[in-house]
Amino acid sequence: MSMRYLRSKISRNTLLYSIIDGYEKQEVSGKFYLKIIEMWNDESIEDSRLFDVFMSDMDLTTFLKHYGRKRDMGWCMSEDNCETYYRCWGCNFFVLRREEIEEAIELLATLFREHRNLVQNSKDYTDNNPIAASSIKTQALIQKRLTDLRLSPEMVWKMVRLKLLGKDIKEALSNGDFSLA
Repeated sequence: MSMRYLRSKISRNTLLYSIIDGYEKQEVSGKFYLKIIEMWNDESIEDSRLFDVFMSDMDLTTFLKHYGRKRDMGWCMSEDNCETYYRCWGCNFFVLRREEIEEAIELLATLFREHRNLVQNSKDYTDNNPIAASSIKTQALIQKRLTDLRLSPEMVWKMVRLKLLGKDIKEALSNGDFSLA
């Protein structure tokens, strides 16, 4: 029933349709769509203020600014204060848009630099160390969010390398098959 509605002409102007369409077109990443689907299938959603918002013609940017919290990269859509900052990238309340790719690359470059320093300055480095394991997992989750936006892992790390060298990451896009907002 829900999917039939989303494919109907009536739904084309709604926020819900634009969010789902953004995920399908790989312009939006993160697991927030899972939360939307969960809410959509919950009968009590009709009593929720979000039900009306999802049925409105509000655009995604306005929705994010009104209901979300901006992070270093992307948005947290949790209504509660969250204690999982470096786990956002795998959280069901996280949204990353194509417009935030540059922020994500900058954060990934910073985390890579910190991890490299950890490796170089450790006397007995091991990937099993909780700090190292957390660093590796965080970088992998950010890469996953970026690959959801049609960037290959090779392209992601080429952009990170350019960022680390102080160059414009758009140099990685010289073939013209992809553009940043």
